Amino acid sequence: MLRCLGDLTADSMANIQRRCKENASLPVPENIREMVERDKRFAVEQKIITSRRASVIPVRYVDVKLCELRVDKENYNAIHNARALIASDFKYGVGFWGDKGTGKSTLAAAIANEAIACGFVAKMFNPERMLGRMFDASTYGGEERIKSVREDIAKSQVLIIDDFGSETLTHQKLSWMFEFINERWNQGRNFCTIVTSNLAFLDLAATYNGAAEKAGDRPRGEAIIDRIRAMTWPWYEMRGKSRRQTTLTLTAEEKP
Repeated sequence: MLRCLGDLTADSMANIQRRCKENASLPVPENIREMVERDKRFAVEQKIITSRRASVIPVRYVDVKLCELRVDKENYNAIHNARALIASDFKYGVGFWGDKGTGKSTLAAAIANEAIACGFVAKMFNPERMLGRMFDASTYGGEERIKSVREDIAKSQVLIIDDFGSETLTHQKLSWMFEFINERWNQGRNFCTIVTSNLAFLDLAATYNGAAEKAGDRPRGEAIIDRIRAMTWPWYEMRGKSRRQTTLTLTAEEKP
């Protein structure tokens, strides 16, 4: 009896599997196929919109695209390496430096926008805004709130610290910045960190360490700089005059 039931069950499973294969081979009506594809596109678009809102990229840069940036001999090396970074799926970090207005923030934002379009979580902060979030958390929240803010920023898959070294340092700000950078460092190689600065790295290190010494904690400043270098090397220079008064898009004649 049990054997018969087993045979019956096996036959039933075979029939079910056969019918599943037959149903799978049936043509799907075009309107249903279109609806499924439309729903998939909508889901992707919504994810990108949500990620873009959470990215805190400045409004000026939310629509910047790498393919639309003007390429010339002054910034070719930086943009070429930005493209290589994107092609690697953001597996390492870089730094961009140069005078004011040479396009460092624009290029960094373009990288962030590309990351979001590829499905990565990207955030863009200047140091004062990062530290301001920690101040608010410590003033109006508790330890859990501080930890939440720190991890929300530090664990972003792509993190851009724009205009690093421009912040005014105090002993407390140094402590908070070290918490951010050290948390980021402890994530290992799974995350991409990008830093922009008006100073070349060695000049930035000297300036930052000097400011840290005035704030009463040079060793912590040195620890921050050491981790920044390890996470963002190499650095690429962006030269030329300020681009803030010129368009960053290519004309048909200028496209390579």
